Amino acid sequence: MKETKISRRDFLKGTVAGAAAFALTATGTPVFAEEAEKNKKENPTEDATAPIPPVEAPEQWDKTADIVIVGTGGGGVTAAQRLSEGGNRVILIEREGVFGGMSRYGVFWFNNGGTEIAEQLQWAFPDYPYDPHKIVEYYNDQYKMTGNTKLLAKLAETGPRVIEWAEKEMGAAFMPSPLHGALPSAAHLLFFNTSAKPEAAESGTGVGYDWLMGQILKSAQDHGTELLTSTEVTALVMSEGRVSGVKVRDKEGQEAFIKGEKAVLLTAGGFGNNRHMLKKYCPSVADAMVAHGGWSGGTGDCIRMGIGAGADIAGRDSVHCYDRGVLPRDYSDEDVQFDSWFEHDSLVGGQPWLLLNRCGERVPYFNIMHTNYPYSNQGYYMNGLADRVNPLAVQPGGKTFAIFDSKYREVLSTDAFGVRPAPGYVFDDFFRPVAVEDLADQLEKRRVESGSIKKADTIEELEEQLGFAPGLLVEAVQKWNSACEAGEDSEKFYPYEPQWLIPLDSPPYYGATVGITSYDTCCGLRVNADMQVISTEGKPIPGLYAGFHTAGGESGESVLNGLPFGSMYGSNLLSYVGGWMAADGISANES
Repeated sequence: MKETKISRRDFLKGTVAGAAAFALTATGTPVFAEEAEKNKKENPTEDATAPIPPVEAPEQWDKTADIVIVGTGGGGVTAAQRLSEGGNRVILIEREGVFGGMSRYGVFWFNNGGTEIAEQLQWAFPDYPYDPHKIVEYYNDQYKMTGNTKLLAKLAETGPRVIEWAEKEMGAAFMPSPLHGALPSAAHLLFFNTSAKPEAAESGTGVGYDWLMGQILKSAQDHGTELLTSTEVTALVMSEGRVSGVKVRDKEGQEAFIKGEKAVLLTAGGFGNNRHMLKKYCPSVADAMVAHGGWSGGTGDCIRMGIGAGADIAGRDSVHCYDRGVLPRDYSDEDVQFDSWFEHDSLVGGQPWLLLNRCGERVPYFNIMHTNYPYSNQGYYMNGLADRVNPLAVQPGGKTFAIFDSKYREVLSTDAFGVRPAPGYVFDDFFRPVAVEDLADQLEKRRVESGSIKKADTIEELEEQLGFAPGLLVEAVQKWNSACEAGEDSEKFYPYEPQWLIPLDSPPYYGATVGITSYDTCCGLRVNADMQVISTEGKPIPGLYAGFHTAGGESGESVLNGLPFGSMYGSNLLSYVGGWMAADGISANES
């Protein structure tokens, strides 16, 4: 695929150093960059959350396009394809050396129906036939009536169009989820049918969605889109109250200015890998976050740029995360990013071991299929993906401990818990079976030998290593073993299934701090249904648009992982839908 590097050149005198670079305060009042730098030095722990001030336009631009798009995930490539196909000059910018972002790792498209596949099965969510009005009412109820109904309505109307476009124009081949058998609800998750597209199985992850992204990008480039990789956007350019372009830096450190005559679209992810921003904007889960499940992105830079331009924030305390994390080490206040999550962590996190908080109290574990009220471990198949996270977030200090013993390999290999795809295997992130023994070997090497997971010959020793008060863990294990012997959990609320009651009687004993793995944040720049970024004064910021997950508010306010997969379209499809909506908005509003 075509890639363009910015050529080295001598900037005109005063282009950078002499420019009156400025930021915007929360009320939209300009302040000079020197003051922002002073605040940064006085508040060093706020560096990773501080607004990134825009700079003034240069005397001469290095590159010019109609639309500049920052981020090459599903939203970026979709917007580029549609806008360039419509005759616009588009420059697509990617910080990494390859395009795709988190969308490269997509496994399925979570949707609500309205597609040909769903119609063939006569299925829609929350009920058939497909009705965007009902979808908005259902999701906004889940969001405790905090959602932007106009934005939700546009999402509900756009999703089926994106799916049909991907299949009919971009060459995708979808099939209902094989995890659901012949149930009509299989259309809720659209997997890529690599049997129908064998070339997709040979690409990247082999799941198909990275291949689809390549097809969309190729179409965009065929219509004239220019792709810049290894190019970091460091600031928005603002002049006379309008966002008119971006300032960039390539991997050699060369800086340049790129003009977007019509608009700049920010669609470069959220801040799931920025611990300081999580603490500030999503405090309810921040203490329980232990790892990041994605790549090196998710640092929130584009959100900070938008805030620097005067943008408001939507979706505070709303996140998309899972429960499979293991704390790799104790983070310090200076650590901005998380360590990465690894597949072997799912042998410990996300399993019904004995789970305790710092007080020695049991922490609930929910089957992936359960009903909240009246409580049952059977029910809607995705509730557990969201509900498992919430108990972890509210424990004292954000700490939950998983306690298990040397039988853990046998337990997982024989599928004693009854939650694995087949005896001896677990699913990886792409729903491919991986041998437990292989992952267990990695777990021992990476987590046990490093000390992330504590290992002891006695419960008393483990108690001391984990920092429990004397006798607390010993008492909890004795109570647990008594319940295991009786074959019935002693917990009154949310008791474990009998097959989960596996005694702790075979040293060595293990203890891990388990918690939440962040994926995407649903908090970001406030947008309207045209994906125009909205200022703190309630008005669109001229020339500035944002796609998910740089935009926020798609999951309402203060929604603590309250839905499976985080939003109306999960995380993966949501990015594409946001890019489509942004392209529509730019086409409608910018001449």
